[in-house]
Amino acid sequence: MKKERIDSRQLSFGPEGDLKVPYRAVFEIHSRVVSCPYCLYEDKVAAFLTVPKKHGEISEKRARCPDCKVLMLTRTLTAEMTVEAYAEWVCVMASYDRNDRISWVKIKARLKQMGITEQFWEAYKKVRAEIRAQKPSQEYEAQWQAWEKEQKEKEAV
Repeated sequence: MKKERIDSRQLSFGPEGDLKVPYRAVFEIHSRVVSCPYCLYEDKVAAFLTVPKKHGEISEKRARCPDCKVLMLTRTLTAEMTVEAYAEWVCVMASYDRNDRISWVKIKARLKQMGITEQFWEAYKKVRAEIRAQKPSQEYEAQWQAWEKEQKEKEAV
């Protein structure tokens, strides 16, 4: 027996006869003002949403910044971040070779407009120092040397 397929876009009626709208169909979120994490461009969520070529419907998972044209996940765009959390996010993205996506000129200018330049850079430098203190390259080097030593011992036997 086949299971009945439920369409997530299908509307249904509640017990009192009122129309139940799925969360995704509620467009209150689209009127919320957000900032692009890659350039700090501010606009409503609806301005960032993309229309994929295949389906022709608005994508709920992907968004593209109208200013810097970077494609990102909608959850990244709509994430609530403090200045410290944003500084950590930028630092981590820069450390994972995503520096080409980050528009530093625009970010610096918009941080200045928002009046949070000093707070951002203090948090950024703190996170950057923590990342550098971890020194994963030394750990990998030690692991590599241990592996080479094991290989030499195996060859000698």
